[in-house]
Amino acid sequence: MCLGSADAEQDNKMSLARKCAWCLATDVKLFHCAKCSLVTYCGRECQLKHWKGEHKASCSKTQTEVTWRVAAAKPGHTPSVVGDSTPGNISMTLFLKMTKEQQTQAVVDFAQHTRPIRKYKDEMRDASLRWAAVQATSRLVLMCLNIDDWGGANDRLHAFFQLVDRLEKVEPSQAQRDEWGLDSHVESMTKNRCMVQEILLEAEIFATRKRVYALKPGKNKSQQTYALLERIMLSQKQYEALGPDFLASNVHSRIEMINTCISFLVDLGCTHKDVNHGVQLGKTFEILDKQLALGFTIFESAVENYPERDEQFSCLQRLARVVKRMKKDVARRTGEKY
Repeated sequence: MCLGSADAEQDNKMSLARKCAWCLATDVKLFHCAKCSLVTYCGRECQLKHWKGEHKASCSKTQTEVTWRVAAAKPGHTPSVVGDSTPGNISMTLFLKMTKEQQTQAVVDFAQHTRPIRKYKDEMRDASLRWAAVQATSRLVLMCLNIDDWGGANDRLHAFFQLVDRLEKVEPSQAQRDEWGLDSHVESMTKNRCMVQEILLEAEIFATRKRVYALKPGKNKSQQTYALLERIMLSQKQYEALGPDFLASNVHSRIEMINTCISFLVDLGCTHKDVNHGVQLGKTFEILDKQLALGFTIFESAVENYPERDEQFSCLQRLARVVKRMKKDVARRTGEKY
């Protein structure tokens, strides 16, 4: 028996809205019981008193009951328990009717009540329990998405795919996979991950662009630009893996990403003297050519029409002309053609 003081700092901060199970204090930093994670304490003394008084008898039982109830939940429904009064059984219908403050607290409560399942030990070989962990984490992802907690959703998505990998290791039967809808579940979460990463990437691009624009030409500016471009191109590869239907319905985002890539490199400048500032001419023009080719290919094959389409296409054409002039300028200055 010990306090869960090794938990994430954010979880402890969120616990301030709860109360100590023994003295009922609410105005102090609280810690979860490390065994069941369902009660909180303000310190070691209160935990010992509560343990001897009543919690010792219920702690393991509570953990077992919550685990069983989560495992018994139907696919697509709340992965915790039956009984609308428990924080672990909040339905999405009720969740969507809450205020933002209530939703935020509901996420905290749900995370606490499903923690024994989501944090199971690797040696547990029961496929149903591992599926319960996957399902509970999936519900947390959806709740985070609904409150626009993109960072939290990203963390939960990372945990989701780790849990799926562990589930696959026990080789669930095809009947189990079909009953759970595991494959379609993973496909949906893969698309959610791409959406979340795109939102986070856009925020990062916006912040990085302001920061990079403020830098004077030099190796630091070039290095930061190339590092961000690698992130963007990695996202493009992830998009390709999602198949033609997803690509066709996300033309706007993909073109925006391409125009951003090209704009960053154009801003660096590619004259001969810039090589001393960390600008790699060969690498730069290789990326530019690939991004331009990808952009025009997308427009040729895309059937979706959206308000910004003409504007995006005009922007891509302008950037193509700028790149062409840059190549001529470099050839004139250096005698090298790209």
